[in-house]
Amino acid sequence: MTIYFRPRSLLLAGALISVFTVGAAAQPANAPAAPAPAGAPLPPGSPLIGRPAGNEAAAKLAPVAPPPIPAAADKLPLAKLKVPAGFNIEVYASGMANARSLAMSDKGTVFVGSRLVDKVYAIVNKDGKRTVKVVASGLYRPNGVAFKDGTLYIAEHCRAVENFQDREG
Repeated sequence: MTIYFRPRSLLLAGALISVFTVGAAAQPANAPAAPAPAGAPLPPGSPLIGRPAGNEAAAKLAPVAPPPIPAAADKLPLAKLKVPAGFNIEVYASGMANARSLAMSDKGTVFVGSRLVDKVYAIVNKDGKRTVKVVASGLYRPNGVAFKDGTLYIAEHCRAVENFQDREG
């Protein structure tokens, strides 16, 4: 019977990670965006992505806030959250910025994709202790993760990456 609650718990954990990392870091609305050197590619998550170069109107736009910084587990206001009778809430894992999607492997590893950060994380539960590891980095907005037949599939902004084998244990 607990197997039915596991996906619900993961969904709740993913929602909490996303909710609490959104407010963890803020950039003042009047802070100027640093211009990139001419001809240099913009880094992932840059507030200037999508703004035409040399456009006076675009230059006047307020900068886009940077990706949020993950909140420490002990700083999350869990006591303020209300859940239905019979449910409880706890931190499953922390330290992953801008969590967007979750996928669970056959061995119980939870993979976490992020919307603006260039990493995909794995939460490994071994001997009752959960550890967070980076399994892929240098990606451009790896916001989708799926696990099927021993393979982790990662969807980036404009392409799909696959063949990350589940190497836990």
